[in-house]
Amino acid sequence: MVKPIRVAGGVASTADEVVEAYAPNPELISPHEWGQVRSHAVAATKTAGYEAPSSARQALRYATRMLVWAYRRGQPLDPEAVFTQDNVRAFLATEGAGWSEAGRATAASYLHRLAWHATTKAPWHGLPAPVGRARPIAPPYTAREIAGYWAAAEVQATEARTRVLTTMLTLGLGAGVNAGELLRVTAGDVLIHPQEPRLWVVMLSDRTVPVLIEYVPALARLTEKYPEGPLIGPHNRNSRDPVGKLRSSLEIPSYLPPLRQAQLRTTWMVQLLSMDVRIREFMTIAGLSSGSVLEKLLPYVADRDDQDRYLMAGAGLSPRGGADAS
Repeated sequence: MVKPIRVAGGVASTADEVVEAYAPNPELISPHEWGQVRSHAVAATKTAGYEAPSSARQALRYATRMLVWAYRRGQPLDPEAVFTQDNVRAFLATEGAGWSEAGRATAASYLHRLAWHATTKAPWHGLPAPVGRARPIAPPYTAREIAGYWAAAEVQATEARTRVLTTMLTLGLGAGVNAGELLRVTAGDVLIHPQEPRLWVVMLSDRTVPVLIEYVPALARLTEKYPEGPLIGPHNRNSRDPVGKLRSSLEIPSYLPPLRQAQLRTTWMVQLLSMDVRIREFMTIAGLSSGSVLEKLLPYVADRDDQDRYLMAGAGLSPRGGADAS
């Protein structure tokens, strides 16, 4: 059962309710300023597709602070003008000067996702990070965007293009393969667990990856239809960007963001972290040697602070993998 969270003196049980009820602290942002930026902050937060109430609340806080920062400087409130890379850098350098390094990183990640979805002209394929920090990770795709890509896969002009897009989505969202691995996976690399037929795995060069159950049917169809050679289809591995070349032939609707294998992998990692998978297991499955990526993914993992389940788990009262943990 979802436990409502407090928002502006009231309570909210969904992301939409959070967005409608939220109001900033009037000692920090005046009612007049809130009135000027509210519609833009709400629109940016909704577009970013946050589903957890606590994540939506945090995103709306950062969107509001960023817009008020721009408003106080006399800048136009058009998202294309506000959510630029230069503005984000300046905002973090000024407003975030007294924040901790982790606080600035969290703000950067939220603003990256907000800007990615709120703009169409600003080049948000990467966000310059605060000095001394690695480049933030691309935000995960929303459920609506994923549905759009699957719909696009069904209406490609040729079978070859359908094969490419379907394979990218299946292996990216279902097993988190990177661009290099995408080119090498064959039907022979896909195995079914002898004791559990629902468990399919992809054998990569450095790890074995379990396939998320919802993508097993798509993977089964691919391996049955293309038993020989890479599942992605014929390609020139010696070209400068073989995945990019394959992707360039795809017909992707203009309303969808750019399709990138790294972003599909991010989406998979966020889903994995939202399940009952231990950190060491996650690192092994994802093929990671450093935990720094966890901090970058944190803003996108839905909180469970609106439920008592995380308290039960922290007290050892919810069996891992049992009914209470599902």
